[in-house]
Amino acid sequence: MSIDYLEKFFAIAFSLLILLNGFVIAKIARTWFTPSGIISIFWFAYTFFPLAMVFNAPVNALSVLYISLAIFFFTLSSYALNWRAAFILNQSKLQSALYLEFHTRFLRYSFYAIQYFSIFVVFLDIYAQGFSINDIVFNLMETSSRYISLRYAEELNNSFLSRIGTVAIYVGVILGGLVFSAANTVFKKSIILFVALVPSLLIMVVQGAKGTLLLCVMFFYSTFLIYKLYVNDISLTDKKTNKNLFIIAVLLLPALISSFLSRGLYGYDLELIVERLLSYIASYAFAHVYAFSDFFSFYIGDPYTLFYAPLSDHYYGFYTFMSIFKAFGSQIEVPLGTFDEYYNYNDFLKTNVFTLFRGLILDFGLLGGLIFMFFLGAIANLSFYNLLCSRRAYFSIAFFAIMFGFYYTCFISIFIWNSIFVAFFIFAMLLIINRKIFVFRHNHSAE
Repeated sequence: MSIDYLEKFFAIAFSLLILLNGFVIAKIARTWFTPSGIISIFWFAYTFFPLAMVFNAPVNALSVLYISLAIFFFTLSSYALNWRAAFILNQSKLQSALYLEFHTRFLRYSFYAIQYFSIFVVFLDIYAQGFSINDIVFNLMETSSRYISLRYAEELNNSFLSRIGTVAIYVGVILGGLVFSAANTVFKKSIILFVALVPSLLIMVVQGAKGTLLLCVMFFYSTFLIYKLYVNDISLTDKKTNKNLFIIAVLLLPALISSFLSRGLYGYDLELIVERLLSYIASYAFAHVYAFSDFFSFYIGDPYTLFYAPLSDHYYGFYTFMSIFKAFGSQIEVPLGTFDEYYNYNDFLKTNVFTLFRGLILDFGLLGGLIFMFFLGAIANLSFYNLLCSRRAYFSIAFFAIMFGFYYTCFISIFIWNSIFVAFFIFAMLLIINRKIFVFRHNHSAE
């Protein structure tokens, strides 16, 4: 399919509309620190940079318009909320020193206990798949490559303990953002950051699964932001944070490259390795927009490149809340990776990632997908509004953390994993228990 440059420019214009809408909301709230502002930043980046960086790849501008409309529907409810008044109420958290609730030994000990358990489970899972420490230390690339082959062949031994481990990894890293923020020295912060990311880092290096680490980084950052909110810092980032994020990215880069090399690249000449690495990185970062565009063209009857199975009736939420449907006995067969079609552009962009919007359209149709985004946005915005106004909004804190993962996971709905729901409730309960212990000790110390 040849590229229509006018179509590409329209697509970029629709991407800019996402940023414009977020900018308007940020002007109203006087900060980007709202669910509507955050999702606008994410989806502007998820559309603009792929369109601009891979400029010669063809795209259906209407697909980007649909994404822009979906984000607009998500943000609609925020226009009805008095954000300035809510942020003024939020200042009482600093005046009352509520942030001290996150400085407790209970949260610190819970964080370390959960993370050590997560690391233990990761190694148990490695042994369960037939690998040893010797394989990891001396044959890392080969071990990772074999692990990936087992996963794609659906031959991994997924035990109940490994599923518990996944929940523990999410809960631990979400706690980590709070414990990190409460630490008072650079050394302590460094240790906490290391412990927070070790389980997901092991998964990426040994199993070649990058998604867990990146999602954990988002979860960690979400509660880092919560702490900033409690000390009345309503900026999403600053120079110091950007510097630290850059350092973290540089430190994680070798592990990320290792996970790409484990996909059969080690042992080849340098030129081929560089060429394939660029293709893998571009596909991972940019291909989702073009894959969704091709599916969207198929859905509306425009020219498309892939063969898609004939459309059936709506799935009524299956692809958006797959874990819930399966818990109630759904027998719908889903291939590994959710969709088995692979978009390919010039053998450079290759992916089966069609964004969460393909699932929404299959579940609810074009209009239904927009309505779903409106209601999800209303819940997210009202929950965050409650977080600002209330002094005990622990479920709202947990929901903010989970939704931050939703904003990041452009490739699929985060709600397809039952571990997300479990992590949400466990984290909220830990915050509630922590509050009770904090109040009990404070009252007794005052006597």
